[in-house]
Amino acid sequence: MQKLARGNGSTTDSSSFVSIACPVINLAVEEITSSANNLKVFPSPVNDILNVSSDQKIISVTIFNTAEQLILTKAINDKIAAVDVSGLVSGIYLVKINLDNRNVKTVKVIKR
Repeated sequence: MQKLARGNGSTTDSSSFVSIACPVINLAVEEITSSANNLKVFPSPVNDILNVSSDQKIISVTIFNTAEQLILTKAINDKIAAVDVSGLVSGIYLVKINLDNRNVKTVKVIKR
């Protein structure tokens, strides 16, 4: 009979917890800039207002949680935007920026 692998990669039963290595995700804590169209998303971590700016016109900003559930969408039609995120709970969010040239950028932002 084949033994099942445990969560730590072994097939040995254990009556105590065994530490395992967990990968660490590097989250941005500074202004995020993309040089292709001078896109800026700041601050991160954010408290209330998330600022987005670009050399290209920003069509919309959409925010998703890490489970990729839609949280909010805001139409912009300008090169700068201030998005009110004060109602969001603390955590990590994905911010999708749709630009005029059909270019789409997604960045991670931390909400305090």
